[in-house]
Amino acid sequence: MNLAADPWPFKPPKQMRLHGRCYTLVMLAAITLLATDLEGQARTKKKTRPRPTPTRPAPTPTPPLAAPVVSGGVVDERQIYLNGARIAWAFVDRNYQSSTGLARAHDTYQYVTLWDVASGIAATHSAHELGLITDAVYNQRTQRVLATLSTMDLFDRAAFNKSYDSKTGRMIDRSQRISSRGYGWSITDIGRLLIWLKIIAVNQPQFAAQATQIVKRQLREQRFATATELRLRLRLSTRSGSGRGLDIASGHGAHRSAYDGGASAISTPGAWCRRAS
Repeated sequence: MNLAADPWPFKPPKQMRLHGRCYTLVMLAAITLLATDLEGQARTKKKTRPRPTPTRPAPTPTPPLAAPVVSGGVVDERQIYLNGARIAWAFVDRNYQSSTGLARAHDTYQYVTLWDVASGIAATHSAHELGLITDAVYNQRTQRVLATLSTMDLFDRAAFNKSYDSKTGRMIDRSQRISSRGYGWSITDIGRLLIWLKIIAVNQPQFAAQATQIVKRQLREQRFATATELRLRLRLSTRSGSGRGLDIASGHGAHRSAYDGGASAISTPGAWCRRAS
């Protein structure tokens, strides 16, 4: 064997050379696939966009608030309270129902108690006194709510019901369904309404007759309901032959007489309550 003529005298078998070529091809294919996969991932990342974050509805804008004036290191408290009043009035104004003159007590709840009705009257009166609304707006809204109160259905034809629909002024039952009878009254709520009717009648004489008529209407209906109940009780006591029904009716009538005496004073101008100085 001539070693000088051939620097690599030992030739690998053909099978080994074939296997080596196969390994080389497999490695090249693997590298090509890996490069293709990396390139695809890079393209995907470029095309993928971040998911938009859910946006909340923009809050209802409030009236512009004036910055409290600082004089000698003392903050103007009147301006602070006025800013608070503007924010409060913005809520009432947003929930005002032009069809009835009533104002909802909540943004998403359309039913109001008689306490809420009185609060709406109080808010409108206060906003006018603070100069947040004009005379025309105040007169229109007060006129509208008094007209609604003049025609509202009464529970058992005796007193204002506990709750009403603010959009229609109709009486509702405990299940918040329109009702011709209602489900009761609240002495506290009625008392609050009477106080604000008196304040309106005293401070705005143009509404005095309308406010007084609302009170008289309720008293008139209460007398009718009481007379009907008395006749029914007397009829039942006569049929049963017992005097218990008559006793109950007499006691009830005495209570009504005392109430009527107080009511006549309430409906008299200047007797509901004293105007705050």
